[in-house]
Amino acid sequence: MKEIRSIVRGSFWKQLGTLSGGNLLTLLITIVSYPILSRLYTDVEFGTFAVFQSVLLILIPLSTFNYHEAMVLTKSADERSALIKLLMAILGIVLVAVIFCISLNGFDFIGLTVNLVWLIPVSLILGSALLSLTQLLLQKEDLKALSVIKTIDRVGFNGIAIILATIKTTFNGLIAGMLAGQFIAVAIASVRSEISLQKRSKPQEIIATAKKYSDFVKFSLIGGFMERAGRHLPILIFTWLASDSLAGQYAMSYKILTIPEIIIGMSVGQLFYVRAAKRFNNKQNLSSLLIKTWIFLLGVVAVPILIICFFSPQIFSTILGSQWAQAGEIAVVLLPLVVMLFITAPTSYLVNVFNKQHLDLVLGTITLLTRATTLYVGLSYLAVEQAILLFSATEALILIGFNIYLYIITRRWDALHAIS
Repeated sequence: MKEIRSIVRGSFWKQLGTLSGGNLLTLLITIVSYPILSRLYTDVEFGTFAVFQSVLLILIPLSTFNYHEAMVLTKSADERSALIKLLMAILGIVLVAVIFCISLNGFDFIGLTVNLVWLIPVSLILGSALLSLTQLLLQKEDLKALSVIKTIDRVGFNGIAIILATIKTTFNGLIAGMLAGQFIAVAIASVRSEISLQKRSKPQEIIATAKKYSDFVKFSLIGGFMERAGRHLPILIFTWLASDSLAGQYAMSYKILTIPEIIIGMSVGQLFYVRAAKRFNNKQNLSSLLIKTWIFLLGVVAVPILIICFFSPQIFSTILGSQWAQAGEIAVVLLPLVVMLFITAPTSYLVNVFNKQHLDLVLGTITLLTRATTLYVGLSYLAVEQAILLFSATEALILIGFNIYLYIITRRWDALHAIS
């Protein structure tokens, strides 16, 4: 009990408050802006934005080969410099491949217009830079900067989207808003992180760094890609097998339900990663940190679960408009999946700490296959809500199994290595 109490005392709450403070501002901005955006943009426009965003959320981590997650584990300025140079080289290679693919109409299957498709490389540069810079700031424990960046990103997105809709531009303002928010956030993160591209890293240092963290490529890259593809697969499948309207309704429902993950879950995950890495290096107990984090996350999400179960359709219709009533109905059946994702995502960083990135590959493969199968079967033979419930419940059970295994290997490590 003494160990557990120490986890939540002192700096934990201060750090969580710093990160969550910025996230709370993004929540308030979202609460104020989404009722406006939902009336300014149609569900079809939201569907188009969801497809564009889903493609980027799959491609952006590929543009770093997942090496960005190793930033927290680096132990010296020279190693971080070599890792930054490695990330820049990887981004250049991926950009060439993406542009070549676009020139050959390789992205036609996603159904975006030519103008929107050619924005993918631009957003890819901004997104991958923001991803790497965020990890660098986390490694430095500059939590205030992380909070500011998240808030600025959200302000830029919503502000530009509302302005463009007000002046009735023909361009998708949601996509333009996302790009604006990313650009401003990258500029601030670059200055705050004090990143220096003038610091030289010898080729052999870059190669040595790449080899040291190669498991992030061999396992986490593919596993993470499959997990993200699985997470955003419903939007694409709804577009293919149903309609853009249903994709938009699902996207809105998913965005609202994942607000707790954005506000609190991400902050807890970042703090958990840093603390778990330090405990691992110092051979300190990890299972108590894992259990306490799970309990904290369950406590955070308990009340929202009850509210969604009983009042979701009414809340969506009242706040977003009557045209979003279906999104409220979808939210109820998505609860098993969203709750387990909220609990699992922060503590899954233990996979990196234990250097067991092959678990990412296993979980990502299972997730992608089960989502594709359950959605195809469900939409082919069941009603829409039943199809969503089928894949939601299936993945929730998979994540429960993953957490049980994570706890087992953590207890085993404590028994063999922990000295305090």
